[in-house]
Amino acid sequence: WPQTYAAGDNISRLVATYIAEVRLHGGTPVLVTPPERRNFTPAGTIRPTLADYAQAMRTVAEEEKVQLIDLNAASIRIYEALGPMRAPAASLTAGASDA
Repeated sequence: WPQTYAAGDNISRLVATYIAEVRLHGGTPVLVTPPERRNFTPAGTIRPTLADYAQAMRTVAEEEKVQLIDLNAASIRIYEALGPMRAPAASLTAGASDA
């Protein structure tokens, strides 16, 4: 999987291929969107940086009839509820830079 870093059509094709391989071997694929980074705007809301990847996963899940765990949307809600000062506590990398 040499090109897994490109969002959009390329990653959609790669994920669809992965789903087909899982099904071929009798597995049940489940997709998970990436958690968002803790980049806050001055207004205290999350500045989306992974929206293209999350949307690509949502689209593939719908097209391929695969269950989806939307960690991206959940992480945004959690971080915004905690706010910029407390949000790092919700991460295993608390204190590490998300930049």
